[in-house]
Amino acid sequence: SREEMIDELDSFQKKLEKEEGIGFFHYGGHAVQQNGHNYLIPVDEDIPNQIFVPTRSIDVDEITLGMTADTNIIVLDACRNNPLPAGTRGMTRGLELVSNRPQNSIIIYSAQPNSVAEDGVFTPILTQKLLEKKSLNEILASNTGQSIKKIEKDTDRDYIMTPQEALEYGMIDKVISRDLIK
Repeated sequence: SREEMIDELDSFQKKLEKEEGIGFFHYGGHAVQQNGHNYLIPVDEDIPNQIFVPTRSIDVDEITLGMTADTNIIVLDACRNNPLPAGTRGMTRGLELVSNRPQNSIIIYSAQPNSVAEDGVFTPILTQKLLEKKSLNEILASNTGQSIKKIEKDTDRDYIMTPQEALEYGMIDKVISRDLIK
Protein backbone atom coordinates (compact mmCIF):
# COMPACT_ATOMS: atom_id res chain seq x y z
CA SER A 1 0.00 0.00 0.00
CA ARG A 2 1.01 3.63 -0.29
CA GLU A 3 1.34 3.92 3.49
CA GLU A 4 3.69 0.91 3.64
CA MET A 5 5.80 2.37 0.83
CA ILE A 6 6.00 5.72 2.64
CA ASP A 7 7.01 3.99 5.90
CA GLU A 8 9.74 2.03 4.11
CA LEU A 9 10.96 5.16 2.32
CA ASP A 10 11.11 7.04 5.60
CA SER A 11 13.15 4.25 7.20
CA PHE A 12 15.44 4.08 4.13
CA GLN A 13 15.99 7.85 4.08
CA LYS A 14 16.79 7.96 7.82
CA LYS A 15 19.35 5.22 7.30
CA LEU A 16 20.95 7.20 4.45
CA GLU A 17 21.25 10.26 6.69
CA LYS A 18 23.15 8.26 9.34
CA GLU A 19 25.50 6.21 7.18
CA GLU A 20 28.07 7.09 4.56
CA GLY A 21 28.47 5.30 1.26
CA ILE A 22 26.11 4.38 -1.54
CA GLY A 23 22.34 4.81 -1.46
CA PHE A 24 20.72 2.23 -3.76
CA PHE A 25 16.99 2.44 -4.56
CA HIS A 26 15.32 -0.05 -6.91
CA TYR A 27 11.68 0.00 -7.96
CA GLY A 28 10.07 -2.68 -10.11
CA GLY A 29 6.39 -2.28 -10.90
CA HIS A 30 3.86 0.04 -12.48
CA ALA A 31 4.50 3.75 -12.83
CA VAL A 32 2.77 6.58 -14.66
CA GLN A 33 3.56 10.10 -15.72
CA GLN A 34 1.02 12.82 -15.04
CA ASN A 35 1.52 16.55 -15.54
CA GLY A 36 5.29 16.19 -15.70
CA HIS A 37 5.54 14.08 -12.51
CA ASN A 38 6.45 10.41 -12.28
CA TYR A 39 4.42 8.28 -9.89
CA LEU A 40 5.15 4.78 -8.59
CA ILE A 41 1.95 2.77 -8.16
CA PRO A 42 1.71 0.46 -5.11
CA VAL A 43 0.71 -3.10 -5.99
CA ASP A 44 -2.64 -3.20 -4.23
CA GLU A 45 -3.66 0.44 -4.62
CA ASP A 46 -7.09 1.20 -6.10
CA ILE A 47 -6.73 4.16 -8.44
CA PRO A 48 -10.02 4.53 -10.33
CA ASN A 49 -8.86 7.55 -12.37
CA GLN A 50 -6.11 10.15 -12.76
CA ILE A 51 -7.50 12.42 -10.02
CA PHE A 52 -6.31 9.91 -7.40
CA VAL A 53 -2.80 9.38 -8.79
CA PRO A 54 -1.03 12.02 -6.62
CA THR A 55 -2.71 10.86 -3.39
CA ARG A 56 -2.56 7.08 -3.93
CA SER A 57 0.89 6.66 -5.40
CA ILE A 58 4.43 7.88 -4.67
CA ASP A 59 5.90 10.85 -6.54
CA VAL A 60 9.45 9.94 -7.59
CA ASP A 61 10.52 13.41 -6.38
CA GLU A 62 9.67 12.27 -2.82
CA ILE A 63 12.29 9.55 -3.23
CA THR A 64 15.00 11.56 -4.96
CA LEU A 65 14.84 14.47 -2.53
CA GLY A 66 15.54 12.08 0.34
CA MET A 67 18.56 10.43 -1.29
CA THR A 68 21.39 11.96 0.77
CA ALA A 69 24.15 9.36 0.44
CA ASP A 70 27.63 10.14 -0.84
CA THR A 71 26.63 8.40 -4.09
CA ASN A 72 23.06 7.59 -5.11
CA ILE A 73 21.88 4.94 -7.56
CA ILE A 74 18.21 4.88 -8.49
CA VAL A 75 16.85 2.10 -10.72
CA LEU A 76 13.34 2.64 -12.10
CA ASP A 77 12.23 -0.60 -13.71
CA ALA A 78 8.67 0.41 -14.46
CA CYS A 79 6.77 -1.06 -17.39
CA ARG A 80 5.16 2.39 -17.75
CA ASN A 81 2.00 1.37 -19.49
CA ASN A 82 -1.09 3.02 -18.05
CA PRO A 83 -2.40 0.56 -15.42
CA LEU A 84 -5.48 2.70 -14.71
CA PRO A 85 -8.93 1.72 -16.01
CA ALA A 86 -9.61 2.06 -19.72
CA GLY A 87 -10.69 5.51 -20.78
CA THR A 88 -8.51 7.27 -18.18
CA ARG A 89 -7.31 10.50 -19.74
CA GLY A 90 -4.55 12.92 -18.81
CA MET A 91 -1.86 10.27 -18.49
CA THR A 92 1.30 10.25 -20.59
CA ARG A 93 2.82 7.01 -21.80
CA GLY A 94 6.16 6.30 -20.12
CA LEU A 95 8.08 8.27 -17.52
CA GLU A 96 9.58 11.73 -17.76
CA LEU A 97 13.27 12.23 -17.01
CA VAL A 98 13.60 12.90 -13.29
CA SER A 99 14.40 16.58 -12.84
CA ASN A 100 15.04 16.62 -9.06
CA ARG A 101 18.15 14.47 -9.10
CA PRO A 102 20.15 14.08 -5.90
CA GLN A 103 23.79 15.18 -5.92
CA ASN A 104 26.27 12.56 -7.07
CA SER A 105 23.59 10.33 -8.52
CA ILE A 106 22.79 8.12 -11.43
CA ILE A 107 19.25 7.25 -12.42
CA ILE A 108 18.79 4.12 -14.50
CA TYR A 109 15.55 3.70 -16.45
CA SER A 110 14.26 0.50 -18.03
CA ALA A 111 13.11 2.43 -21.13
CA GLN A 112 13.61 5.72 -22.93
CA PRO A 113 11.52 8.71 -21.76
CA ASN A 114 7.89 8.48 -22.91
CA SER A 115 8.38 4.82 -23.85
CA VAL A 116 7.04 1.59 -22.40
CA ALA A 117 9.41 -1.14 -21.13
CA GLU A 118 8.79 -4.85 -21.44
CA ASP A 119 7.58 -6.26 -18.16
CA GLY A 120 10.08 -8.44 -16.29
CA VAL A 121 13.03 -8.06 -18.68
CA PHE A 122 15.22 -5.19 -17.46
CA THR A 123 16.07 -6.14 -13.85
CA PRO A 124 17.24 -9.70 -14.62
CA ILE A 125 19.56 -8.39 -17.36
CA LEU A 126 20.87 -5.59 -15.13
CA THR A 127 21.53 -8.09 -12.33
CA GLN A 128 23.36 -10.42 -14.74
CA LYS A 129 25.60 -7.58 -15.95
CA LEU A 130 26.42 -6.50 -12.40
CA LEU A 131 27.32 -10.08 -11.46
CA GLU A 132 29.51 -10.40 -14.56
CA LYS A 133 31.50 -7.34 -13.48
CA LYS A 134 31.82 -8.82 -9.99
CA SER A 135 33.10 -12.07 -11.50
CA LEU A 136 35.63 -10.22 -13.65
CA ASN A 137 36.85 -8.32 -10.59
CA GLU A 138 37.25 -11.60 -8.69
CA ILE A 139 39.29 -13.06 -11.57
CA LEU A 140 41.49 -9.95 -11.69
CA ALA A 141 42.01 -10.03 -7.91
CA SER A 142 42.94 -13.70 -7.95
CA ASN A 143 45.41 -13.30 -10.84
CA THR A 144 47.05 -10.04 -9.76
CA GLY A 145 47.22 -10.55 -6.00
CA GLN A 146 45.38 -7.25 -5.47
CA SER A 147 42.47 -7.02 -3.05
CA ILE A 148 38.89 -7.05 -4.39
CA LYS A 149 38.42 -3.57 -2.89
CA LYS A 150 41.42 -2.22 -4.83
CA ILE A 151 40.30 -3.93 -8.07
CA GLU A 152 36.77 -2.52 -7.70
CA LYS A 153 38.18 0.98 -7.16
CA ASP A 154 40.61 0.70 -10.05
CA THR A 155 38.06 -0.73 -12.53
CA ASP A 156 35.41 1.84 -11.66
CA ARG A 157 36.98 4.27 -14.16
CA ASP A 158 39.60 4.11 -16.92
CA TYR A 159 42.88 3.24 -15.26
CA ILE A 160 45.85 3.55 -17.60
CA MET A 161 49.18 2.02 -16.58
CA THR A 162 52.68 2.21 -17.95
CA PRO A 163 54.27 -1.17 -18.70
CA GLN A 164 56.23 -0.97 -15.44
CA GLU A 165 53.08 -0.12 -13.43
CA ALA A 166 51.21 -3.04 -15.07
CA LEU A 167 54.08 -5.35 -14.06
CA GLU A 168 54.06 -4.11 -10.46
CA TYR A 169 50.25 -4.38 -10.33
CA GLY A 170 50.37 -8.00 -11.49
CA MET A 171 48.53 -7.49 -14.80
CA ILE A 172 51.49 -8.76 -16.83
CA ASP A 173 54.37 -11.15 -16.15
CA LYS A 174 57.13 -9.40 -18.03
CA VAL A 175 57.89 -6.22 -19.97
CA ILE A 176 59.45 -6.95 -23.34
CA SER A 177 61.43 -4.09 -24.81
CA ARG A 178 62.64 -3.59 -28.38
CA ASP A 179 66.16 -4.25 -27.17
CA LEU A 180 65.21 -7.83 -26.25
CA ILE A 181 63.52 -8.47 -29.61
CA LYS A 182 66.68 -7.73 -31.73
